[in-house]
Amino acid sequence: ITRHQEAGTPFVLEFRMRTKSGRFKWVLAKGQVVKNEEGLPIRMVGSQTDISERKEQEELIKARQKELEEANEQIARMLEDQDKFIKNAMHEINTPVSVINTYLEVLTREMDNPRYVQRILSATKTLSTIYDDFNYMVNKDRDIYKKEALDLSMFLQERVEYFGDIASANGIALRSEIAPDIRLEFNAIEMQRIVDNTLSNAIKYSDEETEVCVVLTQKDQEVVLSVADQGVGIEAPQKVFERYYREGGPKGGFGIGLTIVKGICDKNGVTIDILSQKGEGTTFIYRFPVNP
Repeated sequence: ITRHQEAGTPFVLEFRMRTKSGRFKWVLAKGQVVKNEEGLPIRMVGSQTDISERKEQEELIKARQKELEEANEQIARMLEDQDKFIKNAMHEINTPVSVINTYLEVLTREMDNPRYVQRILSATKTLSTIYDDFNYMVNKDRDIYKKEALDLSMFLQERVEYFGDIASANGIALRSEIAPDIRLEFNAIEMQRIVDNTLSNAIKYSDEETEVCVVLTQKDQEVVLSVADQGVGIEAPQKVFERYYREGGPKGGFGIGLTIVKGICDKNGVTIDILSQKGEGTTFIYRFPVNP
């Protein structure tokens, strides 16, 4: 009040007051000194309001905020632990799968009739592709995928050869028309996610005794990659890039592969066209800018 008299401004004060019953209440006091013509204080006007309920609500909100902060900290610790577990598990899974793939490839070359071994090899390669997708999902927000000089023709040929065992084990012919010496500035890991997911889906949704065709060409300032199958076709092409969207029942996978592909393409200015007809097949067309 002394400071108020000196400054001449209204005062606002919150304080606790003990009532006759012994309970405490919060009070909001507002007031102002009234002065006479000589500037001397003659009286004070103001009000006092019981704000106990408001204070109780504020204390309740503070308590809830503290609980939320503690819960958020606990969730953050759990997510960190989960992240560590997933990364460790991914590493532990990758090692035996790589060993199995290596020895199955040796057995395939040495056996006279490696049909069953080829099926096992096909399954482990499919598992490797799923592993690579999850590994990318786990690391994509913390790792930097720098562009590099990529011989796309050679890279694509290697991936076609890799998926040849999977196609053969499913009775599907994998054909390629890859123009030589096509080069791009693109990260190899991200390119592999595009190629592997597209080839994997083309094979997965194709029937036996059909063909998957991979074509790579360059036209002016654009590199065009197309993967065409003669499979079941896509019911809703506009939805296939949505996370966890699945078609094809048991063949539907996890619904993350094409979500990964779309994210990589959007980031790198790659356009995607899908041509599909139910029961006749699907063609994915990727257009890469040469100088993005």
